[in-house]
Formats: sequence, C-alpha cells, structure tokens
Amino acid sequence: MSLHPFCHDAIFRGGSPLPEVSKIRVNCEYRPATLDDMEAVTAVYNAEVQSEGMVADGTEVPVSKFVTIFEECLAEDRPFLVAVHKAKLLNKASWPDEEAFSEYMHWRQETGGLGSGAETIVAFSYLCLFDPSGALGGGKSSFAARIELVVHPHKRRRGFGSGLMDLMLQMTVKDYRPQLEYVWDCPNPGKVYNLYAEDNGKRYRMVLVQTFLKHMSRDALMKRRLFIERIFQFTNMAHIPGAYRSSRTGLPGDGLEGEGEEWQDKAIWGKFCQFSNAEIFGEETRGPDEASI
Repeated sequence: MSLHPFCHDAIFRGGSPLPEVSKIRVNCEYRPATLDDMEAVTAVYNAEVQSEGMVADGTEVPVSKFVTIFEECLAEDRPFLVAVHKAKLLNKASWPDEEAFSEYMHWRQETGGLGSGAETIVAFSYLCLFDPSGALGGGKSSFAARIELVVHPHKRRRGFGSGLMDLMLQMTVKDYRPQLEYVWDCPNPGKVYNLYAEDNGKRYRMVLVQTFLKHMSRDALMKRRLFIERIFQFTNMAHIPGAYRSSRTGLPGDGLEGEGEEWQDKAIWGKFCQFSNAEIFGEETRGPDEASI
C-alpha cells in the first residue's frame, strides 16, 4: 500500500523532475476489484439508478451483471477499480507516519479488532471497449476504450470519483501526470494496474467518457465540463440532445408514478493516449487516423 504520488521531486519517466505543485488529497483508498466486491459494486450502481443519476438505463441490475463485466475485464486484461472509504483510524492517510499506522493495525489484528464493516466501497470504475450504447454495453473498437465510473449518490463531491479517473488515466495515457494524492493499494500490478501506461499490456489510441443526463441543463453540463475538461484535459467530442430513451419506474411523490419512458441527452469526451502506431501495433505500420476514431 502506498501514497501516490510518492513525492513531488520524484523523477518522471522522461527524466525531468515533477514540478512543485499543490495536489488535492483524497481521503480514500483505491485498489483493484475482486469478485467478492461485485455485490457492493452492484449496490452502488443500483443506488445511482434509484437517484436518477448519470447512467443511461434506469433499470436496476442483478449482481450477475457485474460478475460478467468483472470476468470480461479479467480475461481481457482491462482494469476494474474500487474506491474504499474506511473509518478514520483505518485510513493510512490519517496517520502522521507509516510506523504508527502499522503498529495500530498490528494491535487490531492481535485483539480481533478487524471486524466487518471496516471498509465501504463507495465508487467503482472499469474500462471497456468503446461502443455507442449504454453504460453496461460491450465494445466494438479494439483501439478506443471507454471509462465507466459510478459514485454512490450519497458519497459525491468528496473526490472519490476524481481519484478513480486519475488512476484510470495513469493506466491508459502515456506520460500522464497524476493530479491528486491518495492511497493506491496494489502490490502486484501485473500487466494491468501499472501506474505508467507503457508498462501495461493493453495500449489504446483514445479513451472516452460518456455521460447521460435528463434534459441536460447548462449548469449540469458546466459541472461535467469542469470535471472532465479542465481537471483531466478531455476534449468534448459530441453533445446529442435526446439521444437515448430509457424506461423507468416512478417513485412516490416524484410526479412520475408507474412505468414510463424518458429521453436523455448524451455527451462524449475523448483523450488521446499518446501512443505511436508502432507502440500500439508493434510494428511501423499505419494505424487508424486519429480523426477516424
């Protein structure tokens, strides 16, 4: 388990030192997901559906849906991350130094203090091949990937989703420099979870993010642009009003009781991963033009 980035004067891959910058600290730990996490991941997704959040399909899903997605990520060497919020004493970032934290954890283990409920999954993110369908769809392009990211509606505006995005970009974009500080718990990254994209087995031409919003207001769109464009340097590629029709079940008091349908706007952002054709295809051949993706 390590605090990332390790220090501001660390030498970057290009050989030049990282500039002295003030990074936002996220009070959360991140790690690769496991099969056992899929029940909690499903609960986060369904809570987002219930809150009428930014997922296209307004239908709750069973745990088996995310088990399938997780197994596909595992088989195809694509990352699946979870954000874990711990009680303050169990959060390494809350301690003055690593030695004090280690002593406390050792004491808890000896006294049986590591009971259930010590950590809560509050958000998740996974990478899938890009396609124009909904949030849980499969993929069509081998060289463009889509970042799916969902935060529990009761845990928004705390930086949990920003940390997930920061990690995903480190794993997919060459020479990406992290924007935040957080704890990254991954002792065995393999060829999937390295924080230098060039060390991972899969390389992409572009990563994309898509958002669905009902009747996308100017305020809602500006909030998404602040998060995606200004912080993470994505480029807005499309805004399609009324692009998706979803079914929903109205909740008491929301004026939409019973079964119904609604139209949602779709916005897409993209970021090139900075890999050359030779780095992606393994040879000096012409790959797809950037404009064609």
